[in-house]
Amino acid sequence: MAQKSWNAFLRLSLISCPISLALATPESDQTNHEHEAFEAMASKIIELDHFVPRAEIDPLYLNSSYYVRTDNELAAVSLRVIAEKMTAKGLAGIGRVTLHNRKRLVMFEPRGEGMVMYTLHNADEVDGAGFDTKRQENIDPEMLELTDTVVDRRTTTFDPASLLAKP
Repeated sequence: MAQKSWNAFLRLSLISCPISLALATPESDQTNHEHEAFEAMASKIIELDHFVPRAEIDPLYLNSSYYVRTDNELAAVSLRVIAEKMTAKGLAGIGRVTLHNRKRLVMFEPRGEGMVMYTLHNADEVDGAGFDTKRQENIDPEMLELTDTVVDRRTTTFDPASLLAKP
């Protein structure tokens, strides 16, 4: 099945690259609604305004993911230069789009020889009252040592297909 894609421009200061966005995961009602918004984007420009340490972005904010591609050779070079700098510094690019007359944040992350763009939930959509962030006190050191051994034995690489098959 051919992936639906949307054309836009990624702009970083004076650099502007024609890109296409293709959904990286199966469609849901939420992403279908998002797709309609991308099709109706008035400006078709995604402003890349900020770079932040990737480790600072809580995964709770990540929404839909899109592959970022370009057929333009000059744009491909520009995207690679931006991606290489982001990788070297451990950064993610934060941009803005207007979807359904509402400003939304998007995050660009280098991925292999390309990039992935994530739409981000707005701050008011993420419930910040999940857990107390203080560390627990009075944990038995012997229990920590035992847990350390078990965790070390079960540490592996992330491969969703093989991990699902393991008991």
